[in-house]
Amino acid sequence: MIGKTYVMRPPDTYPRLSRSYRGRFAFRLATTSYIYPDRILPNVQALAPFFDEIEILLFEKDSPPSSEEILQVKSLLKAEKTTANVHLPLDIDLGARDAERRKRDAALTRLRIEETLPWRPTTYCLHIGPAPKHPDMTALEKWRCRAAGSLGELLRAPVPSRRITVETLDYPFSWVEPLVEEFDLSVCADLGHLFVHGFEPLALFERLAPRIEVIHLHGVSGGRDHLPLNRMDPCFLPATRRILSDFTGVVSLEGFSFDFLEKSAAFLEELLAGV
Repeated sequence: MIGKTYVMRPPDTYPRLSRSYRGRFAFRLATTSYIYPDRILPNVQALAPFFDEIEILLFEKDSPPSSEEILQVKSLLKAEKTTANVHLPLDIDLGARDAERRKRDAALTRLRIEETLPWRPTTYCLHIGPAPKHPDMTALEKWRCRAAGSLGELLRAPVPSRRITVETLDYPFSWVEPLVEEFDLSVCADLGHLFVHGFEPLALFERLAPRIEVIHLHGVSGGRDHLPLNRMDPCFLPATRRILSDFTGVVSLEGFSFDFLEKSAAFLEELLAGV
């Protein structure tokens, strides 16, 4: 998993972009805190001068940043006048059949929110967890009920519910829309996930545009996602351009290497030239 192996080089030895992308678009451009194989702090140091926001990845629930690193990142974000959003752990399951698992995962997710409050994140990206495979209506409703109980626990954290963005994953987002409405949550539209799993992003934006605060953007081709944007299958480009031309939230180039970032940022500027 991301975050387990670090090179631990001095931040000023990492390759840098040739130009800043701050303020270049109607939306706020972000990228992840794992462009370089290092801790969060060196990534923020290297990336903050070039982006409006950093998507800080807390992908593994058992590998939180230390209290010292949280304070260091807080100071750096303030000094660079850069905002952050937080991607909460991937390995949680808020709809698990096991009640103890649900309770632990909800409590831990709430703890991660509380620990990172010093960063003043604009949003917290949440995965509800795996959905049942090919569920009938009864199984789907039971899953939603279990997830609703977990969300109630998680939302005891001292942040407004609209700062929690539920991400589009590998199942129809309509399955979780009742939860988004019930708890007044926001949405993270991962365009790569939508494309690679055969869902229609324009329909999602037509239904939920007022709730969509964040877009995750990466290339999709040949059934693979999280590729550099210049490798995006051309059939996906018209919808991508149309969505981005009207969007004013945060767009995060969600990749995990400098090669991804350099190629994606340049391609994004070309894609939106004249828009």
